[in-house]
Amino acid sequence: MRQRVVFERLAMATLVAVFILMMLGGYVKAIGAGLSCPHWPKCFDGQGFVKDVFPFAGADTTPWTMHQVAAEWVHRFVAMLFAPLMLATVWLAWKLRPAERGIRFFATAPLVILPVQIGFGGWTVLALLEPVVVTAHLGFATLIFGCVVALNVLAYTSPHRSAAPEADPEPAGAAPGPMTSRPWTGRLQQKLGPWFELIKPGILLLLVLCGLAAMFLAGTPSWRLVAATLFGGALAASSAAAFNNYLDRDRDALLARTRKRSIPSARIPASAALAFAFATGAASFAYLWWKVNLLTALLAMAGIVFYVYYTIWLKPSTVQNIVIGGAAGAAPALVGWAAVTGELALPAVLLGFVIFAWTPPHFWALALVYRSDYAKGAVPMYPVVKGEERTRWAIFWYTVLTVAATLLFFPMRVLGPAYLAAAVVLGAWFLAMAVRLLVRKDNKAAYAVFGTSIAYLGLLFAAMVVDRML
Repeated sequence: MRQRVVFERLAMATLVAVFILMMLGGYVKAIGAGLSCPHWPKCFDGQGFVKDVFPFAGADTTPWTMHQVAAEWVHRFVAMLFAPLMLATVWLAWKLRPAERGIRFFATAPLVILPVQIGFGGWTVLALLEPVVVTAHLGFATLIFGCVVALNVLAYTSPHRSAAPEADPEPAGAAPGPMTSRPWTGRLQQKLGPWFELIKPGILLLLVLCGLAAMFLAGTPSWRLVAATLFGGALAASSAAAFNNYLDRDRDALLARTRKRSIPSARIPASAALAFAFATGAASFAYLWWKVNLLTALLAMAGIVFYVYYTIWLKPSTVQNIVIGGAAGAAPALVGWAAVTGELALPAVLLGFVIFAWTPPHFWALALVYRSDYAKGAVPMYPVVKGEERTRWAIFWYTVLTVAATLLFFPMRVLGPAYLAAAVVLGAWFLAMAVRLLVRKDNKAAYAVFGTSIAYLGLLFAAMVVDRML
């Protein structure tokens, strides 16, 4: 038992180290310190031991230059600490022989990827920050981070940690009413038919708006670039939605909320939906590569692949499924930024984080309404496993995190006072609805949070675009 506790703490420490390492890398990029240490692995070759250990020390450097060198040196130092943490985690993962699927894989994969990531880290310096090499370095870092996140999810939701969850002492919510999950698109779906429903138009609209906001955050794109990127992004989002509908078809047939979807209701053959998913995914990659750039196409494809992985593996296996799934929603922010700049930067990551933090309160509010439905379908949604009261508080705290993240664009000087005013007003509205849910504790209040979250995000993206155009 003690070894398992040590393993969990090592896994968490590794996750924290990777997160800090990625944030440091983003900071180095933001302050233009990527070549402050012109050699690798040392900062300065042939200048003695003191310069090796303290490369930022010296009377011939300005305070800003010293700061840049220190930032790059700390980034490399933290990277050195990551390797022994990962080795210890892998050793314990194999020693414990865990029954949980995937623990060994997600512990070992980062260690296998690490030498490649280190190689690209050195190459970024030696290649003088060649964009393709920098992008590959960031891509492998993201892959390592994803594996370590999955490792922690599996470790901390493992059955060995506690007995089966007790029955929820709270009374179950009222049975779901006649409303659909997105009544504001219900009439349009009926008119345009099952293929329109297959691509989840409500989610598609928000993802397109997110990509548009990211493009204007990155610069002043031409209307041709905007049109090409949004069209290619819409194809990618449609592909991901179709894959999700196909892979979830058996589970959807068990739930009252989803059994009337296109595939469970047999209005679209499952094989046709799968062919549509592959076709739109391939078309998205080819079109974005042709009309925009390769990085944008790769990021869009990565979003599809992650969403498929999430649907197959994480959604049915962990109570944190919605939290992890929020990372897929962050893809349009990266796609939009990369389309304009050809690279990634901290504001794009922050915008993606806003989507990541917004997803749990958005979906858990709906899950409160359909809690009994998810329980029948054996889907480990947060309200089913943790209970309604804990879910309401989780919605509140994730809402606080979302609003706080949206306000950071102003001190970072990415957006101006007009956006800040809109973000404060919209954030107060979103928070007020989350607080109302803590007080009222009924399905009507939960559904109000769900509807508010959609309007909040759409208006926030609109405020970003307007602020950049002023």
